[in-house]
Amino acid sequence: MGLFRKHGLLTFASAIGFQALVALVALVLLVAGVLGQIGREDVWTKHVGPQIKPKLLPEVYAGIDATFDKVFHTSSYGLIAFAALLTVWEISGAARGCMGALSRIYDTDDTRPWWIRFPISIGIAPAMTAAGSLLGVYFLTTYLYVGAIVLLVGIQLDELLLRDVQGNEDRGILDLVRGVL
Repeated sequence: MGLFRKHGLLTFASAIGFQALVALVALVLLVAGVLGQIGREDVWTKHVGPQIKPKLLPEVYAGIDATFDKVFHTSSYGLIAFAALLTVWEISGAARGCMGALSRIYDTDDTRPWWIRFPISIGIAPAMTAAGSLLGVYFLTTYLYVGAIVLLVGIQLDELLLRDVQGNEDRGILDLVRGVL
């Protein structure tokens, strides 16, 4: 923990995490705007919305649903441009945070002026956004795929997790994974 404190890594991690969270919100708005423009409201109304509705408070879901409804029924060109710029800006800030953290870890001074660091981070941001989006889609589809397999086999995931938490490893998820491997 001393090295984390010495290099201020928790501060960098907090800043990077916050910027990634703001970028995620902007990215969701960007996707909503694009879906609205191409006429694919069904992605929200038939696939995503019904999946998250039971997991949220009714008032929270109503607010999110109203936001998507407004985006779908108005022109989204301005939203798409704003969300794309905000996403790239926030991800570039996260990239600059990573640059600063790595400079601290390696005990080097980043002597590059801001007019060099900003274009580099802005150039990296679209690639980081695309990679993060693809990774998110991969994990989401993997989770759904594994969830479908678990449901098809008839195993209840919550019971397996409970068995693992209780220390009964002979029938928990760990045992399932060991059996597969």
